Amino acid sequence: MIFLNKYQQLIIPVFFLAYLLIGLSVLPDYGMSWDEAAQRNHGIVAFDYINEVLDLGHEKQRPQSNLMRHSARHYGLWFPLMGYGLENLFGLSEDFRGRFLMRHIMVFLLFWIATIFFFKLLKNRFDDWKTGLLGTTMLILSPRIFAHSFFNPKDIVLLSCYLISTYTLIRFFQKKTIKHGVFHAVACAFVVNSRVPGIIIPTFTLGIILIDFLQNKFSKDLFNKYKFSLPTFIFATLLFTILLNPSLWKAPTEQFTETFQSMSKFDWSSHLLFNGEFILGTELPWHYVPTWITISTPIVYLFFFIIGAFFVFKNGVRSLIQLQIWQNKNELIDVILFSLFLLPILAVIIKGSTLYDGWRQLFFVYPSMIGVTTLGFVRLANYKKIKAIIFLIFAFGLLQTGFRMTKEHPFQYLYFNAFAGDDLLERYDRDYWGLSYRQAIEELIKRYPYSCKSVKMKSYPGEENFRFFGTEIRQHLDLKYGPQTAEFHISNYRGWKELGDFKKGRFPYQNEVFSIDVQGSKVVGVYRDIKYKDITQEEK
Repeated sequence: MIFLNKYQQLIIPVFFLAYLLIGLSVLPDYGMSWDEAAQRNHGIVAFDYINEVLDLGHEKQRPQSNLMRHSARHYGLWFPLMGYGLENLFGLSEDFRGRFLMRHIMVFLLFWIATIFFFKLLKNRFDDWKTGLLGTTMLILSPRIFAHSFFNPKDIVLLSCYLISTYTLIRFFQKKTIKHGVFHAVACAFVVNSRVPGIIIPTFTLGIILIDFLQNKFSKDLFNKYKFSLPTFIFATLLFTILLNPSLWKAPTEQFTETFQSMSKFDWSSHLLFNGEFILGTELPWHYVPTWITISTPIVYLFFFIIGAFFVFKNGVRSLIQLQIWQNKNELIDVILFSLFLLPILAVIIKGSTLYDGWRQLFFVYPSMIGVTTLGFVRLANYKKIKAIIFLIFAFGLLQTGFRMTKEHPFQYLYFNAFAGDDLLERYDRDYWGLSYRQAIEELIKRYPYSCKSVKMKSYPGEENFRFFGTEIRQHLDLKYGPQTAEFHISNYRGWKELGDFKKGRFPYQNEVFSIDVQGSKVVGVYRDIKYKDITQEEK
């Protein structure tokens, strides 16, 4: 593969350009998720607050809301605030589909930028651009992450900022300059203001610098390198963090403390389907997150991750014998990646933190996991006797994953590997964000193209996905609410009640019109009420 080096300047930009174009071409295939409208509202409330504080003179959009009483102040505000600003800039305030499609583009572009930083990180670690592209390919060909990168305005934003700030952390540690300290401070401000767990990055930065001082016995040379850049980093991090979050403009210490306390044990009393049982989100077993990672990550990635983790531990033990944590640049990066993967998971387990469906709240550790996975592949590939076999396993894993992603498009967010077993609908939360309503609505209209049918959605995302369509689609359906009757009912089987009604064949699950299956298990179904009578037709 040495001959490829002379084409490096062509291959790298073509790779990322191709990914960008493919991503933008498939982006419209994804529907709307549960939280997107709420995220837009958070941005509006934040805008109203800025408008009031800075006396910008705009009309208040949410008169009944105030940011300092709004629950969203505990979440990151910069992304929904930017979304609302761009919505107004492009005149999309009255265009339901346009304003959320724009936000999908925002999420994808941020993730796309993050993959470039991931490539730079891996290139730095392995001193090889080809390995950087291989690792980046694994990150892109991660089914759940791939799909979420088009619509998830919370978890993918945190993942992207966490990844970028990991890169700036490594560069700051390597260069120790004021410039890199400021770059890292800006990245830290964005990750902290994406969600509270982002605080781990600046905290870890200070911890790794302290270890550096201890390993070097507080040498004068090291002190001179940090004497300006470290104070600059700390000050700039605090400054940019406050600037990016309007809720911190008044009493920042008090507000941040309140935010951290509220998010460390969030009161969310819904049930999660885990291994065939419904469990309260506040009472999850310790192995909830490790299990979800194990069953929703391609198996070949898990294999190389275990190998990579072994080498991190092996090098760590060797270094500890010499009273060191790392002994060179590469070991340092390995320690950073493995730590930024493992520490948040351990924190969730130890604190018994409340989690939502699946492990999406911890998606942000995944790029670090892929970094360690890349290490596992490289170390095994260095053994000449098994090099060909390792490349075959790796290539097969990528091709098989890519094939499944293509075959199951746009349902990659429902990916499970063979470890998950069968009967997925009855064992694990699947389409908990309701995106599949989009495909169900499209199929229903295909089957009844020349009439207007009344329809009810069993959960809120169905209504949002209905509005996400243009008038050419919506004119075929009459959306019903609450006690209103309807001829068709669409369900994504979310929650113990809906799944229980479906399993026992209770209304409206008696007469299935069609269902959409992924991996041999239902995702969303359309059912017809055989007793339904159209009152308008009777009146005629």
